[in-house]
Amino acid sequence: MLISPKQISSSFAFFSLLLVLPSIVLGQEAAPAKEAPAGDPKGAIILASVAGDIKVQINGRLDAEGKPRLDAEGKPFSVFLPQDQVKAGASIFDGHTVIVGKAKGSTAILLFSNGTVTTLKEDSQLNIRTFTQTKFEATDKKVSELEEEPSASKTDINLNFGDMVVDIKKLSKKSSFDI
Repeated sequence: MLISPKQISSSFAFFSLLLVLPSIVLGQEAAPAKEAPAGDPKGAIILASVAGDIKVQINGRLDAEGKPRLDAEGKPFSVFLPQDQVKAGASIFDGHTVIVGKAKGSTAILLFSNGTVTTLKEDSQLNIRTFTQTKFEATDKKVSELEEEPSASKTDINLNFGDMVVDIKKLSKKSSFDI
């Protein structure tokens, strides 16, 4: 399933709205963007396109031996997001690992709220360790029209194995992007 450029533009506007919505709902004027403390707020990531065998693992749910951790009732935590939540348009956050299976034609395209687009090819695994972004005001610009990210961000991703293509918008001086 693919998302059109118009839908990606709408998704970016949605990200922008998410960042300013609390002040709108509370009837307050949006405060100027401030440098976010480490880990706050989380940036948003949309699964812009998924095809074939795609899974999203929730990090921290396995112990050192690779077995699922147990909850307070002694039941194993679910290691993966439910498959019906792994679809085009779904949001994920840092603390997830996107796993693209070996099935021919399997791909996942991720759209980060800082404008970065990441394409994972078949038989790949991407761990999204950290993705935070300073709040910013919504605009009508399409992601493809952005020349630089809308606000400072910190991105730390790890390609465990496989093939990945990354299109990164120009970063602000306060930003970092580690692969």
